[in-house]
Amino acid sequence: MLIFKISGLIIVFAVSCLFGFYKSLGLKIKADRIYSLVRSLEKMAEHIRLGNLEILLLIEKCFDKELVFVKQNKICVNKEILDEESIKITEEFFSSIGTGDKKAESDRTTVYKNMLEKEYNDAYKVYKEQGRLYNTLGVLGGLFLILFLV
Repeated sequence: MLIFKISGLIIVFAVSCLFGFYKSLGLKIKADRIYSLVRSLEKMAEHIRLGNLEILLLIEKCFDKELVFVKQNKICVNKEILDEESIKITEEFFSSIGTGDKKAESDRTTVYKNMLEKEYNDAYKVYKEQGRLYNTLGVLGGLFLILFLV
């Protein structure tokens, strides 16, 4: 009987810890996705400066297909896995892409890259602050439940 009680307490503690780590991981993934957009815009700005690809091929080459993809000659942003602000910035960038010369497009890409970089810095700061909080709450919550159930 004691073995069942101990194993139950271990399971409760493990689930509580895993939930805290899961919440923390969600914040990290959000920051990583925004950083992926920043890196993609850096690549895109370089290719625009070189002027060696057309826009749709450039997007397919530079962007992660999970985040931005081309469907029936239309640029689509995956709205399920990005946050609202990143979606807004990315869609605004793609709404008027290809309307200027190389220099203007390159500068415009750099401006939007800087906007997304700010979003990344904010998301990373939230991850650093709240991620540690979620981890700690998971562990402490598990310990509290063990003490409560004993």
